[in-house]
Order: sequence, then C-alpha cells, then structure tokens
Amino acid sequence: FGAALPVDKLLSRDTLLWGALLTAAALLGKMACALAAPRQRVDPWLTAFGMLPRGEVSLVYAAAATNFAGQTPLLPEAAIVGLVLMVLATALITPPLLSWRLRRVAAE
Repeated sequence: FGAALPVDKLLSRDTLLWGALLTAAALLGKMACALAAPRQRVDPWLTAFGMLPRGEVSLVYAAAATNFAGQTPLLPEAAIVGLVLMVLATALITPPLLSWRLRRVAAE
C-alpha cells in the first residue's frame, strides 16, 4: 500500500479531517483503556501513551480497504489516507508524550 499512497491527497480537507478524527479516536481509546486498568503501581497515562503507536495494524487495514478481494474499496480514499496520517501522528507524538509523562512521574 505504501507506494500506492496518493501523496497529492495528503493535504486535502477531507483527508485531514479523517486523519484528525482517527487520531483523536486513537488517543481517546487508548486513554480510556489505560484509565480503566487498576492503578496499583503503573501510571495509567504512561500505559496509554506507550500503547499509542498504531502502525502496522492500521496500515494492514488501509491496504485491505483499498482492494478488498478485487472489489470496490471499502472506505473512501480520504479515509484510507487519513489512516496513514493517523499512523504518522501517533508515531510522532508518542515519544514527546512519554518523555513529558516520565518527567512528571519522576518529580512526584
């Protein structure tokens, strides 16, 4: 799927909207799961931020959605490219979030 990514579509309004929505869902989903876990010795925010990168699975979904069994794509092109943007965003934001939270936990 990577080489077939329509790079010219990366900055379209629809693609950016899909990317933002999927990234927000990724963040909120991981945070909700981490906050629901028992808080005995592990900081839930560290757990959430550590689970945040969603690369390979989302890229498999994006690839499958583009050509599902030779049929019509399962998702609109903007949503598929939005998945790729979400993968990039979650991969790039994780290190600063973990660093910030580790500093906060160490200071407590």
